[in-house]
Amino acid sequence: MTFQFNLKGNRCGAIAALAMTVLLSAWATVHAQAQKNPSFAGTWTLVAADVQKPDGTRVHEYGEHPKGRMMIDEKGRYSIQIFQPDLPNFAANESEPTPKEYRDAMEAASTHYGEITVDWTKHTLRIAIDEALYPNLRGSVQLRSFEFDGEVLSYRIPPSPEGIVRISAWRREK
Repeated sequence: MTFQFNLKGNRCGAIAALAMTVLLSAWATVHAQAQKNPSFAGTWTLVAADVQKPDGTRVHEYGEHPKGRMMIDEKGRYSIQIFQPDLPNFAANESEPTPKEYRDAMEAASTHYGEITVDWTKHTLRIAIDEALYPNLRGSVQLRSFEFDGEVLSYRIPPSPEGIVRISAWRREK
């Protein structure tokens, strides 16, 4: 689109051209910001922690109402904690748990931290795990496909050798 103005002696034309330039510039800035992908930085509350079995059935891995928090800072450093809330207290409150109680407690939690980056073109999260409750995850890098509807972020961990896919869903805290 081209505009031609006779600026000699035409102050209204010059003012109109300047106003049009300012308006178009402001629209372009707002439009560009609207097209930018959102940041995942913030605090997230766990909505679901499920397992999809090889036959396609989906079950709750950490109970009906799992508890969890994920925090991501502006630099992409993250921390995730997931817990099964209905685990009973140890029978001997002040002494060591039994081996079964200890195993049950370890299986009722998942926690790790590291660095997360987002690839919006492939809809993948790259999760570089620094430390984890499950020691074999330390130092690993996982690519997880994700979906984000503007409110809930969900991702899938690649299938285990047994074909199990873990699915987590998180809602950003306001």
